[in-house]
Amino acid sequence: MRIPAGFGGDLRKQKFADIWENSLVFNELRDTKNLQGKCGCCEFKNVCMGCRARAYAATGNYLNEEPFCVHQPKALGLKNEKEITPAESRVDRRAGRNRGLE
Repeated sequence: MRIPAGFGGDLRKQKFADIWENSLVFNELRDTKNLQGKCGCCEFKNVCMGCRARAYAATGNYLNEEPFCVHQPKALGLKNEKEITPAESRVDRRAGRNRGLE
């Protein structure tokens, strides 16, 4: 997927509000139902949305999953304890505390 020229519009030709409200790119980015990969099924997608810039840089698709996210969405099923590394366990616990989940 390629980001359209001008990303979403041209401020020299359009008002900012028009670009913000009517741009295909911005409308796709605002709708979390468009997120793909594990971001698309993540229970935190309406809060986090992942980094769309990293997704685009890594995959060429700004709607693809965040490539550096270590969170495993519940919808994907939990890994059994033997598959979880100590680092993943620490990161998931810290992320939960930061969001007030623990």
